[in-house]
Amino acid sequence: MATKVELPSRKKGKHQKQIWVPKRKTQETFVLAYPFFFNNRLMGDIVYFFEKEKLKLKGMRLMHVNEKFIENHFKNVGGEPQGEHPRLSWVSYITNRPVIAMIWEGHDAVRRVHEKTSTQEESLFWFDDG
Repeated sequence: MATKVELPSRKKGKHQKQIWVPKRKTQETFVLAYPFFFNNRLMGDIVYFFEKEKLKLKGMRLMHVNEKFIENHFKNVGGEPQGEHPRLSWVSYITNRPVIAMIWEGHDAVRRVHEKTSTQEESLFWFDDG
């Protein structure tokens, strides 16, 4: 999609030139911050992390999730994080503590968030483009 833009003319009596400028595709993506961030008061760091990437926070909610939600989330993002604690399953860890669910918006947001979160060796927050 594109939008029509009129360029001002420097000469008197000249018609303005019209050009078509492509619109930048704005996307939304879901980010789930695991209990570690809430328990260690690091939510400001998370917000700063994404705002630094010129993304806009559309919504954020502190919530508890059930097993069905988190299992579906892991299925959508490709499995549980690496480096699982031997005495504690990720599903149990996440369902027994509060998580922060966020929607971030911006140009090419899905790819940019994925690049930033998947570079973490043991990412404590994951995203989903759905």
